[in-house]
Amino acid sequence: MCNLKMPDTKTPRINDYPPASLIKRLMAFIYDLLLLAGLFMITGALAVILPVFIINDGNAIIKGHPFYLINQIIVLSTLFLSGLVFYAWFWTHGGQTLGMKTWRIKLISNETDKISRKQAVIRYFAAVLSWSVVGLGFLWSLIDRKKRCWHDILSASQLVQLPKK
Repeated sequence: MCNLKMPDTKTPRINDYPPASLIKRLMAFIYDLLLLAGLFMITGALAVILPVFIINDGNAIIKGHPFYLINQIIVLSTLFLSGLVFYAWFWTHGGQTLGMKTWRIKLISNETDKISRKQAVIRYFAAVLSWSVVGLGFLWSLIDRKKRCWHDILSASQLVQLPKK
């Protein structure tokens, strides 16, 4: 006798869920900003304080100091990278940040339920680009028939709306 089990056709696949709306995306982002604010305070403080003690013997690095521009680049790069690590970790470990869980939206790959690290990095850079042009990358979801933003398209991923439990 064969013990083959028929697939459960009543359970929807993750790709069967509708795309997340722009409003829910933005609300999840606002929730995530609260977490990011704390992360940015810690990493930003370290990025400001450590160079002061390493480069300038405990004195502030102010405008006109030879290392001022380098220090500014270090601080901004640290903040940018801490945001990347935050999002990439959550996206590749369950597909949801705290804000996304709250609004029942999940990030999935167009091919599978999970996104790769490469997709997460592409998505983050593309999302920054989407914001940097006055949010046009996000507003694109209002005219795209699949409700995709630029970063969805460029990273071959999508946000789906999960059902209420």
